[in-house]
Amino acid sequence: MAEHRREEAEAASRRRYERGRDPKYIRFYKSGVWRRVSAAKLSQQRECEARLDGCQQIACEVHHIKPLRTDEGWRERLEWGNLMSVCVRCHNKLDGKWGKNTGKPRSPDVDGVIDLSSLKKR
Repeated sequence: MAEHRREEAEAASRRRYERGRDPKYIRFYKSGVWRRVSAAKLSQQRECEARLDGCQQIACEVHHIKPLRTDEGWRERLEWGNLMSVCVRCHNKLDGKWGKNTGKPRSPDVDGVIDLSSLKKR
């Protein structure tokens, strides 16, 4: 019973998250080509490439260096040189999803791009 409630809560959370996203990006992230490219990247580079403060070291996500929301980022969305294997914590910091040591969401930097030089390396 508890498992069923947890699954329902996760599904509701996913629906709320998806509601605010552009369908173009949803289709891309669900596409077979993205799944193959991101799996290949994680297979080739298993350690987090960002290595920011608090890094979990094992990469499990692929980050777009040039954000998809930009024209250049969209054109280079599958280019190997625009991809980084990262851990969840570093990915959230790179995408500006979490404030420094607060555990609370923060507003993104200008145009959703964060200055990588401002982040601490381990």
